[in-house]
Amino acid sequence: MGLFDRTLPGEALQDMLDRERQAVLGGRFDVLERMATEKDRLVRAVVLQSPDLETLRRLRANTERNNRLLEAMRAGVQAARARLDAMRHPVTELSTYDASGRRSAICGPTIRPAHRA
Repeated sequence: MGLFDRTLPGEALQDMLDRERQAVLGGRFDVLERMATEKDRLVRAVVLQSPDLETLRRLRANTERNNRLLEAMRAGVQAARARLDAMRHPVTELSTYDASGRRSAICGPTIRPAHRA
């Protein structure tokens, strides 16, 4: 939305939300980071414009959609991080119980992920 651009703020924000969705689906963290300032500016412009109820509903629905996608992305990154941590610090001891109910440790070899060149 430039100085002489006649696009309404609501339309520009809708376009931004669509591009944000594509960035999330593509895992483009760099694009999402660059969009943040522009998205904030567009939200402020929409508020000043006082758009109609239908525009607000559409923007809200798409914002909620993107928030769900962003939350799923965050959960996926967190799960990947936990998995990598588990691989870096493998369990070196397995505990089990014998016939009398006493706990005993079974030590085994540490399994490490293969390094690729």
